[in-house]
Amino acid sequence: MATALQNAIVGELIGKQLTSVPASIISLTHFKTTKPEGTVLSRDSGLSDFYLYGMNSHPGYDCVDGSPFLFFDETDPRLLLMERVVAVTIGDTSVAVLLSVLEMERVVNYTIDRQGTAVFFKPGTLAAPDDSYIEASRYVGVTSVFDPNVNGQKLTSRLKCDDFMDDETASQWNILGEATQGPMKAAG
Repeated sequence: MATALQNAIVGELIGKQLTSVPASIISLTHFKTTKPEGTVLSRDSGLSDFYLYGMNSHPGYDCVDGSPFLFFDETDPRLLLMERVVAVTIGDTSVAVLLSVLEMERVVNYTIDRQGTAVFFKPGTLAAPDDSYIEASRYVGVTSVFDPNVNGQKLTSRLKCDDFMDDETASQWNILGEATQGPMKAAG
């Protein structure tokens, strides 16, 4: 078991800390668009029919005005208990960016502990724990957080059509932080 700080609190690894690795939750459509050579795990897993892909055992779990039934600690009254946020920790500073703000703004450039960050939002990804059948769930979108310093240059991002563009080089970026057009793509 690990806490929000990724420290083991039970077992022989008490006090050890997990190492974070970059990961994104994106829709299959976004994945196929950005990683056409990517591999998708097969549903032919050898598991019995007990494990049904596309099903959710806790429908409604992430309703914003709901209550997290597996959480028993003291709650923070500043937000609704199930408010969707993007959590960013740099150094000793942690910041929660509200998904509702990102849905409107689509790009937030922010400084955390003297480090610039760019937070992107793209609509079109389903909320897995919303409905019994994932395909019937509501769309909540996807987010990514990036260090805006590229090749020694600090970039300021903004929405450009359905993707993202930096003001300094006019390069276009996708939700995975890859330059798809412009000078930064050429710099690769």
